[in-house]
Amino acid sequence: MGQDVAVEPAAIERRTLFRDRHWLICPPDHALARRRKVRWSELGPHTFIAPTRDFRQRVLPELEAEARGFLQRASTQEVSYMTTALGMVAAGLGLTVCPTYSASLVRAHGLQMVALDRPDFHREVCVYAAARRSLSPAAAGFVEILQRFAQQPALAG
Repeated sequence: MGQDVAVEPAAIERRTLFRDRHWLICPPDHALARRRKVRWSELGPHTFIAPTRDFRQRVLPELEAEARGFLQRASTQEVSYMTTALGMVAAGLGLTVCPTYSASLVRAHGLQMVALDRPDFHREVCVYAAARRSLSPAAAGFVEILQRFAQQPALAG
């Protein structure tokens, strides 16, 4: 079996490309689809589909007690891929959340995005690289593409 290798924090450089908010995703005929904002605590009566296996662990510390209970109940489903969650929402099996950069996928599934509030849940999209080392030309080109993507108006702010 492989051994764990300790990495010195100074050996890794972290560059934030953008900070992206998460939105409630629901069918267009859902009662919440007509709202401008929805609080996490208002999601209690609905089945929640976590868009990734680690989503609940990442968001739970930021939520109020009532909303934490909502995510911890048995009716919460977890999937491995955001596209699976979107398909389940489109089939009427519950609600999910997605970051702004998923808007085209959300629209392709015929779903609605509604701002989530209290708290706004954001995630940072970052590039990690070895410190004091240049990226390969291919990696540098990829990071450049990511930076241009991150500067799109829908992702700014």
